[in-house]
Amino acid sequence: MKIDNKVELLAPAGDIKSLYGAIAAGANAIYLAGEQFGARAFAKNFETEDLIECIRLAHIYSVKIYLTVNTLMKDMEIGELVPYLTPLYEAGLDGIIVQDFGVLSIIEENFPDLPVHGSTQMTVTSSYSIRLLEELGVSRIVLARELSLKEIKKICKETKMEIETFIHGSLCYAYSGQCLFSSYIGGRSGNRGRCGGICRLPFKNSEGKQSTILSLKDLNTLKLIPEMIEAGIKSFKIEGRMKSPDYVYTVVSIYRKYIDLYLNGKDFKVKEDDILQLEGIYKRRGYDTGYYLRHNGKEMLEVSNVANKGNIKEKSVIDIEIKEKKDYFSLIPKIKINVKGEFKIGENPKLTFATKDNMSVTYIEKSIVVEKAKKTDVSEESIRKQLNKLGSTTFQIKDLVIEKDENIFVSLKTINQLRRDTMNKLVDTINEKHMKKERAALKKYLDEIVERRNDKLNSSLPLFREYSLSNGKKNKNSENEYYSKNFDKNNLIKKESLTDSNEENYRDGKSHTLEFLITSISQYNTILKFAQQNVGLYSFRITLEYSLAKTLIEKGYNLDNNANITYTLALPMIFRDNTYEEYKKSLLTLISKFDVILIRNFDEYVWLRENRYKGKIIADKNIYIFNKISKNFIGELYIDEWTGDIELNSHELSNLGIAEERMIVYGYQGVMVTANCIAKSSGKCLKSIDGKDVKFTNIVDRMNYKFPVKLECDFCYNVIYNHLPLNLMNIDIEKTLNPFTLVFEFTVEDEVQTEIILKMIEQTYFRGEKVQSQNNTFTYGHFKRGVE
Repeated sequence: MKIDNKVELLAPAGDIKSLYGAIAAGANAIYLAGEQFGARAFAKNFETEDLIECIRLAHIYSVKIYLTVNTLMKDMEIGELVPYLTPLYEAGLDGIIVQDFGVLSIIEENFPDLPVHGSTQMTVTSSYSIRLLEELGVSRIVLARELSLKEIKKICKETKMEIETFIHGSLCYAYSGQCLFSSYIGGRSGNRGRCGGICRLPFKNSEGKQSTILSLKDLNTLKLIPEMIEAGIKSFKIEGRMKSPDYVYTVVSIYRKYIDLYLNGKDFKVKEDDILQLEGIYKRRGYDTGYYLRHNGKEMLEVSNVANKGNIKEKSVIDIEIKEKKDYFSLIPKIKINVKGEFKIGENPKLTFATKDNMSVTYIEKSIVVEKAKKTDVSEESIRKQLNKLGSTTFQIKDLVIEKDENIFVSLKTINQLRRDTMNKLVDTINEKHMKKERAALKKYLDEIVERRNDKLNSSLPLFREYSLSNGKKNKNSENEYYSKNFDKNNLIKKESLTDSNEENYRDGKSHTLEFLITSISQYNTILKFAQQNVGLYSFRITLEYSLAKTLIEKGYNLDNNANITYTLALPMIFRDNTYEEYKKSLLTLISKFDVILIRNFDEYVWLRENRYKGKIIADKNIYIFNKISKNFIGELYIDEWTGDIELNSHELSNLGIAEERMIVYGYQGVMVTANCIAKSSGKCLKSIDGKDVKFTNIVDRMNYKFPVKLECDFCYNVIYNHLPLNLMNIDIEKTLNPFTLVFEFTVEDEVQTEIILKMIEQTYFRGEKVQSQNNTFTYGHFKRGVE
């Protein structure tokens, strides 16, 4: 029995040969990049003219083309986006993959009927942020690769948006978009398409054992195809824009075979030969099913530096087979057409091409009139010969009918040009039909979003400050100017404890607030004493990580706000449906005790709004704001303050404008947020161990630099920190950039180290003195150098 459940097989293409291989192997869609804005800057990628030809070729076979524009963009670059996309949009581009909310806003304004796909780098881990993306008109999301099949199935049931997941290829150790390792170590930002693959290098664990403990095996889900289809996933994505055409062809063809096998209701059993073929084409790190069936584990890692080995016997056979298929263009099946040529004396020559699905075009060469031959008649055989010259195209003539008068003259050059012009008209017609169909589907989807929004608008607080429900879009400033923060708060119910006077004090008194983000009780006791001793000099904000806040409340600590000390709750770095369900009651109870919440992702933002949270919301640094348009986007949300991006340099931050916002001045910066656990992979899961505020371990690189690792056991993720803390205290940020909040992040610091940092703060901000620090003790991060 055939199963009525269509899925898309999405292939990578780093060059034209890979694109040919993907089409020949049966891909339904292909994702690729131009020379700008793609998250694989070191791939060959395509020039604009080549991209247009790729679109036209793919549409002949009903194959879609998606363009990756999934890097974070700086202000000096973002102005190039519309001119870059315009010819591709006009050529019929089927979708665009984005990470940056500024890019999303620009596409929404300039190309409203172009489907937008949220990149995996958005780190979407629950249905909450999907609801936000629906409001923005996003039609597909590529989920974070760390989600299980159970979580994905739940998400698919709760949204009309298309869900895309990776099914094969390399895996990052970090949550997608939550890795700055390459950025901090080598200045090559993964969010800018320049990842240096630091996770593939060997590290020592806390016991001194060296191995590639951050290197995951490659993903292979061939045997999981039935479960993935039944979960509701609409697009199966193969990783590999930097891999060979042979890899693309082989992987796509094998997955095509088994997807069709299951959809056609046949007995689903994966053959060993096909597994060997996949391993033979690429086996650098070994294969695993990734996170689909587990949360983490040592078995997911390739810790033995696997080279490109495999079974030599089977691989040699496969290599011979692939060498015979190097010309993948020749493997693309020809489209058969019926052709009719009309050549009548005194009339314009006419040619008609018709496909088997009743698509027909006729081209008349109006600049030429068929004449009576003065000498030699142009024979039907000569005309047939010229019209049959389709060898380098994707078409093949099935039936050819020639209607001509006797004794005519028409040049062979004219016949050739007539053939080419008719062919181009047929391709244009196919392309236009494809475009019309796809963009009509997007309009239907957007109309459904508006209808659903109208149904639920009164059930929760709105996500955006203003709506225009007639067209399903937010009201937008035509010049994309920053929305004022003095917005109407009538829709927000203030906490009774937050009086009008306290509201004024929130940004009153001193021009800056000093914020301390802390993880341990010893840090809390030391910092609270410091703040109490200096009340009146500055306003202070004490931000507690979730685990610490829970512990302090359980131990009976008083966390009430006063005029000069505000308490903030920092929510987890990762917010997944399954952990939310486990901690729902405690989360809601804890949140109710805080007037200010620090969010780390948009899942948390939507969750707060839907649970009618009544306090202030602050966006942390990993809600990336790289340009003024993404800054505008934050201005449209009920977010009161955001954080300057730590990958921008001082000049870029100044141009962006972070006055009245939040900026990190001190602290060990997270370079990875990971679902896999360093401690568990070393055989020592510490979740059940009590007696510590927070659990830490470390890893050491080849240069003997020690990177602290925080084990967030409540929500089962790790944060790997840089080996040196950021320290910008000697730079006069207050005057040059004027952020409202100066943030000091404390992680591994003990009581003594915390006091040392507080003395530096006292010297710098209370006495105006320069603090001398030893070389190689701190880093300026990207504040001076920035990233490419």
